[in-house]
Amino acid sequence: MYNKYKDSEEACSLVNADVITFRPTFVIDEEYDEPYCEDEFQEMRVGNIMFRQVGPCQRCKTTSLNWKLNIRHPNMEPYATICQARKHHKLGPIFGVYFQPDIIETKDDFEKLFPDYPMVQDRSFGKPGIIKQGDALRIRVRKRTYYLS
Repeated sequence: MYNKYKDSEEACSLVNADVITFRPTFVIDEEYDEPYCEDEFQEMRVGNIMFRQVGPCQRCKTTSLNWKLNIRHPNMEPYATICQARKHHKLGPIFGVYFQPDIIETKDDFEKLFPDYPMVQDRSFGKPGIIKQGDALRIRVRKRTYYLS
């Protein structure tokens, strides 16, 4: 996106592609540095909460707003670049994925539901809590194919 505007310093300075622009619920910044790797996340587990992927996130034009400057980018960036790079033939521009949370009450329930999923010793079962930075994250990955135009 920034190479697109290398001749126009002003247009480039108006682009706001900070993480918060995309309104994420989770930001994973560890070993998952492949572009769009979240497309392959089937499930994520943090403590006794299982997040199951339910599909891709369709992007709206809100990403073209620069909240710091209180303006919309004149060329609709970064939305325009997402449309070029990640446009699904039926869904439109996609970026990120939706997850549905499920609370698993006991370790026995967890083992019955996910017999092949590795268990870790933690104290989260039976207790509601808040997911915090540094909590263990387990991800089950599957390969998925999107046909982008």
